[in-house]
Amino acid sequence: MADRILAVYPCSQKDLYSVCNTMWDNYPTIQVTMATYKSKYVAGLKATMKLQVKAARDLPDQQAREGAAEELRLQMLPLAEVCRNDFQLLKGYIDDAFTGVNEPLRKPNYEEAGQLYYREASRMDWESQLNLDSSMTNYMTLKLAVLTAGANMPVGFPAAVAVDISAWELKYEAFKVAEQTEVETDAKIEAGNAIYNLVIDLGNDVRRKFYTNQAVMDKFSFDRLLALINPALSGVKGSAVMTGTNEEVEGVLFKAQKTGSGIIEFLSDEDGEYFKELSEGDWTIEGSKTGLVTQTKTVTLTGTFKTLDWVFVAV
Repeated sequence: MADRILAVYPCSQKDLYSVCNTMWDNYPTIQVTMATYKSKYVAGLKATMKLQVKAARDLPDQQAREGAAEELRLQMLPLAEVCRNDFQLLKGYIDDAFTGVNEPLRKPNYEEAGQLYYREASRMDWESQLNLDSSMTNYMTLKLAVLTAGANMPVGFPAAVAVDISAWELKYEAFKVAEQTEVETDAKIEAGNAIYNLVIDLGNDVRRKFYTNQAVMDKFSFDRLLALINPALSGVKGSAVMTGTNEEVEGVLFKAQKTGSGIIEFLSDEDGEYFKELSEGDWTIEGSKTGLVTQTKTVTLTGTFKTLDWVFVAV
């Protein structure tokens, strides 16, 4: 069996087409000068190259068939949310099952029921959602007597959860099948490689000819144009705990402010963790909660998520 053709372009196909078109749109501004360097840089080259980009885009591909998978993904979202809400209801039954001297048992029971998968599941990590569903099911089977004692959890709740889980998992399986049918063809990848290599060659020649003009070189830099079209995500994440005990601190109010911008607020969750997307730049972040000493941290974000962990001291 022949080896599959691998993509040499460092981005999605839709971004590849956008960058290539942008570069060829910029081409007429330097065509006359480039023609003095190499005769292939003729006036009609833009039109020819944009037709080649269009031909590559028009080949059957993932984008042409992605509608079915996207529709299934959108249908999955509310079904997954129902399952996660079932978990929150289950936590309420755990609370009532473990009271008084048994209250310290709530947290390990949360975790046994799937708490450790909840955060990633809520961020649309579907394998974590599967683990959450499985943990809930196994936990209710194991602790059924404890949970239903004292008119607590209805005996029909596990069956209702099973219906919710089945509805979501059936949609997820269909989604995975749809995604697997969206494999890019060798012809599509090969066409993408061809248009990518052409603009890389153009960019290299522009740098040779305009080596003292950074503004012109920037207009023909694939990486720079890609960053403008599809900027990298950045932000902060981390945890908030108490000094000495490492006890998680829920409800810490974080106020993030970038130089020259307004304040963005967010909270730590019940596990003392937080996750917030922020733009690139220099940020000052303040963490505060009644009864704790307020802290301030500074961070420079450059297209990645940085971890900032907080250790608080009581006032």
